[in-house]
Amino acid sequence: MHSQDPLSSYFIHSMQSRKLQEHGWKPRWFQKEGENGSFRYGGGYWEAREQGNWDGCPNIFGEFNEDLVESPEGP
Repeated sequence: MHSQDPLSSYFIHSMQSRKLQEHGWKPRWFQKEGENGSFRYGGGYWEAREQGNWDGCPNIFGEFNEDLVESPEGP
């Protein structure tokens, strides 16, 4: 089994996350602020973590899956 170095893995996950965002995916617990692209925590993560409730949370750091993004025509 081939092991990827952490830096390469980070860049792959970052590219996958950007690709998802380009196709309409939005972070669950963060909202984008302004034109500079920064994000602000909007709440809910710690509650979900405490309850172990990850329903509806796609594995954005796993293998890229086109099914995770909605097509522009809708689901």
